[in-house]
Amino acid sequence: MTISQLSTTFSQIESTSKRLEFTAILAKILRELSPAETPYAVYLSLGFLEPPFRSLQFQVAEKMLIRAISLAFNKDQKEVLKMADQKGDLGLVAEQFSLNNSNNLSIGEIYGALVEIAKESGSGSQDRKVVKIASLYKKCDPLSTRYISRIILGTMRLGFSDITVIEALSWLLVGDKSLKAKIEEKYRIYPDIGFIAKVIKEEGVEGLGKIVVTPSVPVLPAKCARIATAGEAFEKIKGTVLVEDKFDGTRVQVHLDRAQNKLEGRMGKEVKFATLDLGLKPKVEGNVWTFTRNLEESTHQFPDLVPIILQNVKAESAILDAEAIGYNPKTGEFIPFQETIKRKRKHDIEEISKEIPLTLRAFDLLYLNGKSLIDTPFLERRKMLLTIITPCEKIQVAKSVEVATTGKLLEVFEDSISRGLEGIVIKNPNSKYPVGNRGFAWIKFKREETEDLSDTIDAVVLGYFFGTGKRTDFGIGAFLIGIYDEDTDSFKTISKIGTGLTDLEWEELKEKCDKVKINNPPSNVDIPKELACDVYTLPKIVVVIRADNITISPLHTAKYALRFPRLVLYRIDKTATEATTIKEITTLFKNQKKI
Repeated sequence: MTISQLSTTFSQIESTSKRLEFTAILAKILRELSPAETPYAVYLSLGFLEPPFRSLQFQVAEKMLIRAISLAFNKDQKEVLKMADQKGDLGLVAEQFSLNNSNNLSIGEIYGALVEIAKESGSGSQDRKVVKIASLYKKCDPLSTRYISRIILGTMRLGFSDITVIEALSWLLVGDKSLKAKIEEKYRIYPDIGFIAKVIKEEGVEGLGKIVVTPSVPVLPAKCARIATAGEAFEKIKGTVLVEDKFDGTRVQVHLDRAQNKLEGRMGKEVKFATLDLGLKPKVEGNVWTFTRNLEESTHQFPDLVPIILQNVKAESAILDAEAIGYNPKTGEFIPFQETIKRKRKHDIEEISKEIPLTLRAFDLLYLNGKSLIDTPFLERRKMLLTIITPCEKIQVAKSVEVATTGKLLEVFEDSISRGLEGIVIKNPNSKYPVGNRGFAWIKFKREETEDLSDTIDAVVLGYFFGTGKRTDFGIGAFLIGIYDEDTDSFKTISKIGTGLTDLEWEELKEKCDKVKINNPPSNVDIPKELACDVYTLPKIVVVIRADNITISPLHTAKYALRFPRLVLYRIDKTATEATTIKEITTLFKNQKKI
């Protein structure tokens, strides 16, 4: 298939806001693709080259793309910039200036060229990228230049995610969504939708059986449900529960495979993955990988954890679920999350690792010595975890207490709070590992606040409004936030926030928003006309919001609103789809009445 044909499909998807329609369009294009080109097309449709945990990024800013457009079409950069201001989209600018070429380049050829651009590094790499992008533009038709530009800038904005592709794969196989759950189950343990699509194209639904938990490929992390009272925990989990401290650190999934030097492919010797032919192999740091909760590889950010894992985890291969917490080596005390999160830098890593040393608290074991433990009861997983970790200052197994009564649970909770922690996590000792699930296998119980809403929510910034009065200097006076609707794979509005930020915070928010601003909201963002923003943003900025309480709203598309909301901090370790969900807000709304 040519990139021109694929771009026509992108245009069809972009022109519809109806989920069923663009799912059908996706299913149709998947049917027409060959197995070899399927992963390329899937990745490009989502706006990247590899799944997030492979971290292959273009590192191309708008200024570089303006230079490339200028070079490709012999236009003055000022002219390109002027049109960019008019259209608000460099993809449309490139399309406008593009020569009316016919385009017979295949998806594989375009993908290979884009990989080559992304892999440019070192001295002079920016200039080489500009030249290669310009060269690619000259070979493409106008519509293809639109989408190639957006892919390079990370602003693809077709309005769907991996979950929509999963639905399309189900339609491809059986003509409806009935296989969605089965495909998604595999995606949760192997979140590479391009690879899964390739397997399905080659072997049908039977091929899913070969997809297994694999070191170096992150598993979707378990998530906690919320409760309002301690007694509710025993309504959700019958019998004795296990209780652990809730740490205020950053989630880390640790992968160890002492034998994995060969890396024949994403599934060992059985199936080779096409992109590996282009030299895209995961980085190996002593056969240890770490991943964030949003599946990004973070090994290079936590180099001090690698020797700790190699020295203190007694296993040939293992996958641990853990929390990395900054601490003071002199006192042993943990430091706040706002300080720990500074470890997620891309530069000066060695210096910051000395300033903020980390200690790991492992609390689950998903894989051990070639065997998945996903379906093993938690109590058994924990016992195995205790046998393979040699505890020291830098790594320990999280303490766990057996609790059978509400009184004892509150006692453990108060002890956790007295030690400056967030609260506790209550776990079902008989549960499987709840992969990517917010069910009641794990329950968080955090400190009670004076407000009716006893917990914060994670929301996504959807756009902002120009300021009036003093705020005209900032160009921002309020911003719109939304939460995630899992059922429709979309974002619904829940609050407009216009107070509670300092001047510097308003400036910081505007700067962040302007980096991801777009002309119109994507099709997976549901904003009522009464809340039309002056500037829309891609749903990428995740913020922690505290509010006094939740109310029913006839205006917001989430059907709820926040009373007196205020921004607490940014969650750079979370993706938009990890934001608080409609279901969680519904639970919080009910819970606040119980407090």
